[in-house]
Amino acid sequence: ANESDLMSFGGVQEGLIGDGHLRLFWTRLRDPKGPTTVDFEFNSNKCQIVDGAPTADSVCSGNGLTPVRTADIDLLITYDLPTGATHPVLGKRTWLGSNWGPYTAFSDTTARGTINTTVIPAWESDGLGWLSRRTFGEASIRLSSVLPTGARSCTSLRSAHVKTRSSKAFTAAVADFIAPRTIDITNCGTVTINNADNAEPSPLLAGAVFTLHQDLAPLGTTQGAEDPATDFTCTTADDGTCSMTDVPFGGYWVVETTTPPGHDTVTSQPT
Repeated sequence: ANESDLMSFGGVQEGLIGDGHLRLFWTRLRDPKGPTTVDFEFNSNKCQIVDGAPTADSVCSGNGLTPVRTADIDLLITYDLPTGATHPVLGKRTWLGSNWGPYTAFSDTTARGTINTTVIPAWESDGLGWLSRRTFGEASIRLSSVLPTGARSCTSLRSAHVKTRSSKAFTAAVADFIAPRTIDITNCGTVTINNADNAEPSPLLAGAVFTLHQDLAPLGTTQGAEDPATDFTCTTADDGTCSMTDVPFGGYWVVETTTPPGHDTVTSQPT
């Protein structure tokens, strides 16, 4: 095996778009003699192979392994560590449709990374095994710097894979590669409403229309004129439920804007 062979990698979202972070890590066989150059690629499509065939929701590229890339969404996060250094230079590129766009470096207040300078025993590595010095790298990046913010700016990344380059040059040959894994990184969520009468037993109510209002200051008190309506709305079905999808993370009030005949309007609820 090559001394810089990758062993594992991972990525997870912690928190929401306002104050959350994307946490990354990689491990390798041993410390190489030259610089460390690791690229994390994140895709909105996924290519998941089960029993030798892609799943129904997979969108695989011609190689049958990596997903088809999506312009203006898919990301490449680069982790470049000079020989002997302990803190990497972190940056990103966005897929433009036929090539990766220009490099943007993260500031120190946006992203931080490091590499282990001492041995990490197996019992302290969360299942990664015994890690000798300079074989475990990690990074933390603000979600707001990799995912868009604002209304109707929903982005979900569903797949990630990692590779190393043979040199610091971005166009250098691939030195090692770990196949894609499914992930769940997003700046949006789903609001689901269950609407029922307060009688006993509680009949489910269809035909109620609910609208999300953005919660503006003063926050979390009562829904008022300062909280504008959004275009997120849904109508309850026969089972009394409805959902609003692709809702950017943030504070909202759920407001009943159409009430079924013979019933009182539900008090606005924060979400």
